[in-house]
Amino acid sequence: MAKKTNIDFYEQLEETYSDYLRTAEKDAEHKIKAIPTGSFSLDTSLGIGGIPMRKFTEIYGAESSGKTTLALTISKNALELGYNVLYVDAEQAIDFDRAQAIIGDVALDNKKFVLLQPEIMESALQICEDGIRSKNFGLIVLDSIAAMTPREMKREDKTLNDSFPFILAKKLTVFLQRNAYDINFYDLAFVGVNQVRDDTSNTFYKTYSTPGGHQWKHLLAVRIMLSKMSDIKQSDDTIGILSKFLIKKSKIAPPFRSFTIPMMFETGIDEYRDIIEFAVSLGVIMKASSTYMFNDVNLGKGMNKAIEYLKSNKDTLDIIKDLCYTIINNKSIEIKEELIEEADNG
Repeated sequence: MAKKTNIDFYEQLEETYSDYLRTAEKDAEHKIKAIPTGSFSLDTSLGIGGIPMRKFTEIYGAESSGKTTLALTISKNALELGYNVLYVDAEQAIDFDRAQAIIGDVALDNKKFVLLQPEIMESALQICEDGIRSKNFGLIVLDSIAAMTPREMKREDKTLNDSFPFILAKKLTVFLQRNAYDINFYDLAFVGVNQVRDDTSNTFYKTYSTPGGHQWKHLLAVRIMLSKMSDIKQSDDTIGILSKFLIKKSKIAPPFRSFTIPMMFETGIDEYRDIIEFAVSLGVIMKASSTYMFNDVNLGKGMNKAIEYLKSNKDTLDIIKDLCYTIINNKSIEIKEELIEEADNG
């Protein structure tokens, strides 16, 4: 009896499991797509220009650190790319005025931006699952995992003295196991917003944990931690916050990159301030006193003047962004020199 060769076995695999077979050719055709976050510093640090499609992403942090603002900004960019967005607000915290301020008037189109506020955890997870399998959405946001209330907790025979250990982690694990493949197959991005809790198991020093269990963390492609650094003031008024991001986990680029995101209360992420401050930190833009310089070009005195200049000079803005991406993601230094020469000629 002739012995089967490796080639025979491969042909059998290809015939039986062709949908699951990974090859270099398939990967070349299906490069990871991204949805921009609205923060250039975060998009650059993520390596692919935003959060990945076909993956799970978590945004977590303490209260008032900008989690929902970032999630809504990602929703805005998904809509601009032509994707429909399903936003499951388990916190019951978002209204259309807030969504419209960040996303724009498209937030009022309930076929493109679908906002649901379920009462219990099981309904929230079922809505997400139905949204995945409907093939109608390019982005699903669950805000937030920690806020979901199990059905068991709301039963009339239960009291405030009853405990409900591990229900969230168990139900979320089942949801993930049922839908991890479908997220990839139906080509959508799933963003889970989460909160932090004091880790009471550690009695020696203060640490934090996030609800949801280990299965959730294992399946994540990206974990982004946000923490409020300072207020952004205009005269005596506080108009926003400076929120620090730290990429705690990444399967698409090196993790642990960190910077800050300026988030305004009225309009969300300040795109131009973010670019300028990030470029200054990398040495692409030089700051002398309050004057901003790029390659001997005076961008203006003060942040507002520099922003006005870059809004009026998109070519210079694009060169600055390309240089920042080059530095962070270790591209060839020749690219950087060509860009600088282009700026000189421009």
